[in-house]
Amino acid sequence: MKISPANYIILRIAVIGLALWSIASCARIQSMQSNSVPQEVTEGANLLLAGDRPGAQARFTKSVATSNLDTCLAIVAFCQMRKEWPLAAAYSVTTLARFPTADPEKRVFLLMCIATADLNMGDSKKAIQFAEDALKVMPDHYSTLNGTGYMYAEVYDPDRPGEMIKLLTAVKMIDQALAKAREANLPDTEMGAIVDSQGWVQYRLKNYKDAVANLSRAVSLAPDQSEIQYHLGMALAKMDQKDQALVALDRAIKLDPGFKAAIAAREELKVPTAVDLKPNIPAPGK
Repeated sequence: MKISPANYIILRIAVIGLALWSIASCARIQSMQSNSVPQEVTEGANLLLAGDRPGAQARFTKSVATSNLDTCLAIVAFCQMRKEWPLAAAYSVTTLARFPTADPEKRVFLLMCIATADLNMGDSKKAIQFAEDALKVMPDHYSTLNGTGYMYAEVYDPDRPGEMIKLLTAVKMIDQALAKAREANLPDTEMGAIVDSQGWVQYRLKNYKDAVANLSRAVSLAPDQSEIQYHLGMALAKMDQKDQALVALDRAIKLDPGFKAAIAAREELKVPTAVDLKPNIPAPGK
C-alpha cells in the first residue's frame, strides 16, 4: 500500500520543519511545501498505512533515535495527522531531548504535538502543561496564544474551582492571537483556525449564538477542516437547528471518516426525542 497524495503532502511539508503550532491550526500542513521526503519516513509511513503498526513503530523509533531534526519532525507530523497519539507524543519527547537547542518554532511544534496527544489520550493536566511550555517559548506569537487558549477551552470543567478564570483568559488570548494573525496577513485556512477557537470558547461559555456566528465564519475560511465543521455542528445543535447541525456533522465525518466525536454527536441527534415521537393529533373540529 503506497502513500496517498494527501499523506505525501503531509510528509513533504514536515521535512522542512515548519511548525504545526497548535491543534487549532492544522490547516498549515496543507499550505506549506518542501522538496522531498526522507526514505526512512516513507518506509515507516507505508508500513503504517498497510496495517503493520509494529513494523512502522520499529522503523520510526530507529529513525527518531538516529536521524536529523527535520526527519524527526516529519515522523512526528505524520503520526499526529494519522492520530497515532502515543507515537506522536513519544517521538516528540525523544526529539526534544535530542535537539534541546532547536529553533523556537520547532520546539513549539513538538511541545504542542505532545499537548495534543496528551489531550487525546485523556491527560488534560499534562496537555495544559505542555501547551503552557510552548507559550513560554513564544509568548507573543499568534500560534501559541491560539493553541494555549484553545487548550484551556477544550479542557474546561465547570465543576473545578478556578476554571472560569482560565476560560476567560482563553478569550483574551485568542483575541490577541487573532489581532496578531491579522497583522501577519495569514491565509484563510490559518485565520479560520483561530476564528474557530473564538467560536469554541463561546460555545464553552454557552454563548451559542455568538458561537454559531464565529464558527460559520471559520467554516467559510477553512471549509475542509473536519474539527471546525464538528464545532459548528455542536453549536447549531445547541441552537435547536438540528438539520443544519446534521449537515455540518456529516461534512466533518466525510472529511475524517474516523472522527469518533462527530459520529457520536450525529447519532445522538438522529435519535428521536419525546417531541419527535408525539403523535400528530388533529385539533378539535378539523
